[in-house]
Amino acid sequence: MFYPDSFKEANFTPLNGVHFSFNKELVLFGFGSSPDLYTYNLEDNRTFSYQINSAFYKKPSPYSGATDDDYDMIRYISQYTVYENLLFHPQKKLYYLFSINTALENGNTLLFNISVLDINLNLLGESHLQAGSNMIPKYSFIVPEGIAFYDWLAGKESQAVYEVFDFDFKR
Repeated sequence: MFYPDSFKEANFTPLNGVHFSFNKELVLFGFGSSPDLYTYNLEDNRTFSYQINSAFYKKPSPYSGATDDDYDMIRYISQYTVYENLLFHPQKKLYYLFSINTALENGNTLLFNISVLDINLNLLGESHLQAGSNMIPKYSFIVPEGIAFYDWLAGKESQAVYEVFDFDFKR
């Protein structure tokens, strides 16, 4: 596995986060700075890259701030969509790529997005998750009916509450 060539040309430190998903024969991975995905085939040890033409994507500028300045890094990150979670639904043969961006109206609201991909990593559709939602994609997982999202506002000290949603764009 490898970092994209763009990481060799410029510093994108706050967006270097890696996300993974696994299925039977593949390890899929991507980086916070881009919707593009990579596969590593466990059977033949080959890696392939896939360009995902997400409407949410805005190509980031290189980061020129200090890596020890949290506020500067937050300002930088808030300008771009950050891709942070990839789930595979084995029954539906779909991948769900989640991303986050800052709402434009006040700059303080996070918008969660979902991109649905088929088994060949073709983009089927995209949508914003409900604005102001209590569901956080990073803490979600696959169930037979769809995706279970942890509802952090509904949970109690001794109870976790999940809501299940199905995102199945027409093929």
